[in-house]
Amino acid sequence: VLSHILLPLAESLTAEVNHPTWAEAVNTIYKTCETIELNPKSWLTNLTLITSVLCVSPSDLFLSQWYDLVESNIRNLKSKHATLEERVTITTCIARLIWVYIFRCTETLNNTTRKIESIMKSMFLGKGKQSWLVSDASLILPCVQIFRAIGFAAYNQTVENFVIPLLRSAFSGHSLDSVQHEKVVLAVKAYTAMLADKERPNFPEDNDSICLLYTSPSPRDSTS
Repeated sequence: VLSHILLPLAESLTAEVNHPTWAEAVNTIYKTCETIELNPKSWLTNLTLITSVLCVSPSDLFLSQWYDLVESNIRNLKSKHATLEERVTITTCIARLIWVYIFRCTETLNNTTRKIESIMKSMFLGKGKQSWLVSDASLILPCVQIFRAIGFAAYNQTVENFVIPLLRSAFSGHSLDSVQHEKVVLAVKAYTAMLADKERPNFPEDNDSICLLYTSPSPRDSTS
């Protein structure tokens, strides 16, 4: 319930997060989340709540916690025991954290480039087949959201460093029989969505409400 209250605020909050009362409340909730005893049934809910709290937190709290949270959950994402539901939730949380990092809690260009490259290579461009990535729409969608946020901030670099290498890695075998179709699907959908983004993409609040313009995108430099 608390996540549903906080998430709609993430896109519009700016200086309000630094108000002492708000900052104190957010810190209290975050510390409470850290003390919750996790079990196989509750850890996903707790991850969603921690992510929601960080997305509306002051920059100092966000920047001190978000990257470690992403890194630890990329390991969970790649676990051979992870279910599709767990992968979708983890990827959605990562998409939300990256959105806040790119558009609200910014760092220097060098730090941003280093962290984003590390996340993208670990998630999508690691050695071997990324077995966690499947062509199920519920999983592809938050992955596309990650590319959209990064691509809006640095379009050319995202295409050159992530989209094209992802597409190439899908054809790493010696025949079409070995094509990794999920990578092709993600690369194409991410690229077409990035082309269509004329304004900052919306915060990934809810998978069901995210509208991706997959068909007939207009060039980014065209005028209507």
